Amino acid sequence: MQRIFGAKKNKDPPPSISDASDKITKRGDTVEEKIKKLDVELSKYKEQIKKTRPGPAQEAIKARAMRVLKQKRMYEGQRDMLYNQTFNLDQVAFAAEGIKDAQQTMSALKSANKELKGMMKTVKIQDIDNLQDEMMDLMDVSNEIQETLGRSYNVPDDIDEDELMGELDALEADMGFETEGDGVPSYLQPDKEPDLDSELNLPTAPMGHAARPQDMANELDGFHFEQNHGKARVRVARVWRADGGGDHSMVEWSVNITLFSDCINAYVRDDNSDIVATDTMKNTVYVKAKECSQQLSAEEFAILLAKHFTAFYPQVTSAIVKIVEKPWERINLNGQPHEHGFKLGNEKHTTEAVVKKSGGLKLTSGIAGLSVLKTTQSGFEGFVRDQYTALPETRERMLATEVTAIWRYSYDSISKVPQKPLYFNERYLDVKNVVLSTFFGPPKGGVYSASVQSTLFQIEKAVLIRFPDISSVQLKMPNIHFLPVNISTKDNTIVKFNDDVFLPTDEPHGSIEATLSRFWARM
Repeated sequence: MQRIFGAKKNKDPPPSISDASDKITKRGDTVEEKIKKLDVELSKYKEQIKKTRPGPAQEAIKARAMRVLKQKRMYEGQRDMLYNQTFNLDQVAFAAEGIKDAQQTMSALKSANKELKGMMKTVKIQDIDNLQDEMMDLMDVSNEIQETLGRSYNVPDDIDEDELMGELDALEADMGFETEGDGVPSYLQPDKEPDLDSELNLPTAPMGHAARPQDMANELDGFHFEQNHGKARVRVARVWRADGGGDHSMVEWSVNITLFSDCINAYVRDDNSDIVATDTMKNTVYVKAKECSQQLSAEEFAILLAKHFTAFYPQVTSAIVKIVEKPWERINLNGQPHEHGFKLGNEKHTTEAVVKKSGGLKLTSGIAGLSVLKTTQSGFEGFVRDQYTALPETRERMLATEVTAIWRYSYDSISKVPQKPLYFNERYLDVKNVVLSTFFGPPKGGVYSASVQSTLFQIEKAVLIRFPDISSVQLKMPNIHFLPVNISTKDNTIVKFNDDVFLPTDEPHGSIEATLSRFWARM
């Protein structure tokens, strides 16, 4: 039969989408090459037209260029058609691949579903609930065992809620805050309920609401908001007259008060019901000064005021009271101290008390404007020298400065403040004496200063070594210059400096400051 009809020929397999797309793309690329050649030819005709004068010759060139342009347009149409076919094939290929992916996904889901059903047969919700109940019972028993083993013996059980809150505040403060205990001086005790006639002559009950939590007070319309208000430069003088005659004592203070309180409504709702008026703060200074029948230090008065504001007003969470004491000194006439005569000195006694409602305390004291000078035992050598340096090195110069000192006490609660009357006045004088003795050295011979920096450090170290209740010291000691005077002309020396004639200056001056703290303390 094969001899009669011949053998059946095998049919070629139909072309794949990829093969068809590649074939059409190659045809499109061939047409694209023809278009590029025509572009080159058109460019040549363009140059010839530019170089040929108008006339028959130029018209002939334009006619040839027109024929080439028509061929180009034809090829461009063919190219676009081929590329459209390629695009359609690519879309079909993409759809086919998508169907294949969907088939694979469905197969994987069916397999996973079957496997999950098999696994779920081995896991029962009731078994899990029973297991969790058993674990909870075991944890309860374990906690009881741990509590029993960790039980303390012979610990005090008379700690009240105030002491608890004070200890919690201690974890949040720089040094920690504790609540007040017994044995506190009367002027540091929490204020009692006010009495109109006999105590304050102020409103019988403070206006305002209890302070909101800090996070509420600091968030306002989605923004971080902080505020405080107070009264500055409240000047007050207090005189104490000894019973039956004798010496008078007096102080003059400039008081600054800052209250941190929840009075947000005053800012956002025009509601002033939580604001303690600054005029009230001023009046309180005079009322409290009047109540102090015994002489007290600036530190004690600052603590007294700050404690009053935090205890008397429920919305006040903390108060800062700064005091600058004017240096009135008892006058001596013919070697005898005067009973009631005073003269104004130089350096000022400063203090700042930060008191929280819990009784937590941050207390600093200071000296401002202590001007000191020594005419020798000072030098400055070995410093950096470069093309900008003109200062000569010396081992003989005058050293002058105006000391500003601030030291922080280690007492972190009002209950720990020493009960000794005028304790802080004595400490102020003691610290000032250490500053002076370290700066000058012994009366005979003094002590050499290699730089202001060296002397500053020696002073701070001496203070911390001498006074255990001081945790840190900050000193600012500007270098106030006394310049050597040399005056001469081209032919004559009028004044030749021999460590004797100086020009005092106060600006520009060197600025040197540093803080020395115990490891556990901050300034």
